[in-house]
Amino acid sequence: MSTPCRILMPTDVPFWRRRDGAQQRIAALVDYFAASPFVLQVFYLGPWSESDSAATLEQPWTIIRFDSNDPPTRWLAKVRWYWQATWNQWDRTRQRRSAQGDSNAAVTDGGHSSDSKPEIRHSLTLDDYRWPFAGDKFLETVESFRPQVILCQYITMSYLLESLPQSVRQKTLCAVDTHDVLHRRQAQFLGAGLPHWLDIDLTQEVAAWNQFDLILAIQAEEARFIETHVDTSRVLVVGHDVPIATPTKMSNAIESSSTAKHAAPQDNINQATVLGYIASANDSNRESIDWLLGECWPNVVGNRPGIYELLIAGGICQHFDEHWRHRLNDRLCSTIRCLGVVEDVRTFYRQLDATLNPVRLGTGLKIKNVESLAYGVPVITTPEGAIGMLEEQVSAGCQVVDRGGFAKKLQDLQRAQLAIFRQRLQQFLAEASNGSPYDQLANRFLGTSS
Repeated sequence: MSTPCRILMPTDVPFWRRRDGAQQRIAALVDYFAASPFVLQVFYLGPWSESDSAATLEQPWTIIRFDSNDPPTRWLAKVRWYWQATWNQWDRTRQRRSAQGDSNAAVTDGGHSSDSKPEIRHSLTLDDYRWPFAGDKFLETVESFRPQVILCQYITMSYLLESLPQSVRQKTLCAVDTHDVLHRRQAQFLGAGLPHWLDIDLTQEVAAWNQFDLILAIQAEEARFIETHVDTSRVLVVGHDVPIATPTKMSNAIESSSTAKHAAPQDNINQATVLGYIASANDSNRESIDWLLGECWPNVVGNRPGIYELLIAGGICQHFDEHWRHRLNDRLCSTIRCLGVVEDVRTFYRQLDATLNPVRLGTGLKIKNVESLAYGVPVITTPEGAIGMLEEQVSAGCQVVDRGGFAKKLQDLQRAQLAIFRQRLQQFLAEASNGSPYDQLANRFLGTSS
């Protein structure tokens, strides 16, 4: 019997929640590599709650949590930890007292404190991700688990590799799933007047890439860009997979609903065309739905509220409730339904004729687009939304139109047209069902354990 390939995955993303693109991406990789001939352990440094404890029980993978409140086990590290904890507690007390003094002094002539100003969010840097003593815990985990592969999620985890002695590095394949070329993503966000979660430049990002033996790019153009800065043999394109949506597995979930809803368009002539938008509440998605509801949807509905329905799902629903529900008139509100966060996305896609993604920022790969196509639902998106997708995916299942023509495209939608589009998409999915975008990566990993 061959020796299983042990993979250690450091991440601060609670991927099991599956509530945004990053979580879905990591969850798909975990689903694939948690099965034989692999053994997967997650080294987790992120937020935690009781619901996370329940969700991570009885999984085919194990999880090791790093909690900054727990002292290390090594004696010298433990001494440093207690000294640092005492310092941090004193510093927090000092900052709190200073903030209280500033608040008392920040009342203007009108009686409003500075707290009434909009919240100013600051980007983090790579150094901000350096949890004190995380390296000690990580080294303990590596020594115990003895992985052949370390697969970091995002370059923010790269500092953990510094804790490994050279003898361990030499016999361990250290890989990173980049998700995005982050300095380019930051430039797009700043250009659009939006904050970005990470403040990083090209030099810093290249330095982080160079800490890894293998660099995973989520799409081909980003792989070519990375290859201009590192050895090309270290770069591998690894797209996104939706494993439950292969034609054989999705037949009950999608084809039955497709038959009921789309097989005979003339039977559905009195039904509204249902268009869906699913998203987390990040800044790019908030900008997208603000544009959709403020500038596009009123023109689509016009004076015909029974023709179209917009179904919204995900964390973005909270943004809709807080910023849009009270601003839209009754006629427009009657055309919109919010599902909130859905635990099973199939309940969302089963109800749709098409999904919308009018995104203005285009880097990485739009997971929601790939997911929609995998469930057999066509996508109407912007050129930015189509960036990174395979040409055959776009040809089979996407209608790409810029924002200037988005409303007109939706107004001209015909149910019979969408039914034909879905049939073409189903044919593409059937022909593309062999293999996974993760197979080549699996072969690289297995080569380390032979």
